[in-house]
Order: sequence, then C-alpha cells, then structure tokens
Amino acid sequence: MQKIGIVIPCYNESQRFDREQFVEFLKNNPSIDFCLVNDGSTDDTGIILSELTKSYRSRITFVNMDVNAGKADAIRQGILHGFHAKTYDYLGFIDADFSSPLSQINYLITFCQGELKHSLIAGSRVQRMGASIIRSSLRHYMGRIFATFAGFTLGLHMYDSQCGLKLVRTDVMDDLFGERFLTRWLFDIELVLRMRNRFGKAMITSEILEVPLSVWHEKGASKLKFKYLLRVPLDLIRIRIKYNKNLRQG
Repeated sequence: MQKIGIVIPCYNESQRFDREQFVEFLKNNPSIDFCLVNDGSTDDTGIILSELTKSYRSRITFVNMDVNAGKADAIRQGILHGFHAKTYDYLGFIDADFSSPLSQINYLITFCQGELKHSLIAGSRVQRMGASIIRSSLRHYMGRIFATFAGFTLGLHMYDSQCGLKLVRTDVMDDLFGERFLTRWLFDIELVLRMRNRFGKAMITSEILEVPLSVWHEKGASKLKFKYLLRVPLDLIRIRIKYNKNLRQG
C-alpha cells in the first residue's frame, strides 16, 4: 500500500476548514498522513489546527508560521518539515477549503500504482460529462486565458497548472522544494519548470500526469486579490528568465 503525506496550507481558514470531513477522512484512510500549516493566520485557524494535531499526534504534524508567507512557502515548509520522521512514496498538497474534497486524494493515488510511477500527478478541473466540476464562468474563462498566456510565454502545455491538488514522488522532492519559490501564487508553474529542468524537455511529458478530477466545487472567497492579476505577466517573465537559465534539452 502506498504511504502518502499531504500538506494543507491554511491562512485565515477558521470559517471554511471542514473539520468533520477532515476527521472522517483521517480515520478511514490510515495510509495517509497530514501536515497542517498555519500560514500566519490572524483568526482562530492556528488554534483549530493545533487542537486537531493534539488529538491525532501519530497522523498529523503541525507547522506554525508566525508571519504570512503565502501559499507557496507554506506548502514548501510543510513538505520540508512535516514528514521527516517517516517514509512516504508520495507527498502532496490540497487546498484548505476542500473545493476538491479529500476523497479526490484517493482518486489520484490510483494513478500511482503499477510500474509507471509519474513524478508529478496533478489534478485538473476539466468540465465534462460524468464529473461534478462547479466553477463560475468568470473563473473558468480567466483560467483558460491564463493557461494560454502561460503556455505562450513559457512553452508550458498544461490544461490546468493551478489546480490545488497535486502529488509528488518523494525521490524528486529536493529538486522541486529545496529552493524557495520565486512567486507566491504561480509556484505550481515553477514546480513544472523545475521538473522540466531536472528531466529535460524530451522526458517531461512522461514524468507528469494530469488527471481530470471527478469532483471540484468552487467555494469562493479566494485569497488571490485582483490587483495581483496585474502582476501576472511580469511574474511569468521573471519565471521564464529564471528557469530557462538551466534548461536541459534532452
């Protein structure tokens, strides 16, 4: 059985964090551990996460960050400090609002089986028959515009790089999380480019697998502010400059 560790980055999530769903999933999935990261919250998030950790010490690690550092660094700190005492096959992360319910972790795990074990397994919000993907039209089309622009700027061809559910094989962790990320909100793209630079352009499509999720329900109240959207083109250029320096061609 695969051993999995999942980071949940939390910033002011006291009203949205579904403790009942979390505890039920924890009890029913003994092969999955969690690292709860309090990213400098100013509400009761830290108290809630600390209480959960005390109740399930063998399954939960708590990382408390005094100052809000952003989702990218919160996940990175969880990956680096949350799972050092045990051995895992994959580590990953999921958004704290559970727009993608915890059950979808098990869905992604099914793609970790067999001889071909991808280095990065990424959830993808594809609206299609047979799936329950609920997302506002505005966010859907903004996401498609972003994916098109990012693909043109970076040569990156992923349908949904920004989906907040991913699993990463542990033997590539140092390459993907050893260095701090350049951006707070586009770190998912940085992960893919770090993969590209590690394996080379010719191998990247065999190392990354996008999996269309069967359930994803938008919860609203996004932490991403509109004013940041104005910085996205500049951040994409910064990312391109940084990661193209060490690009392998083979």
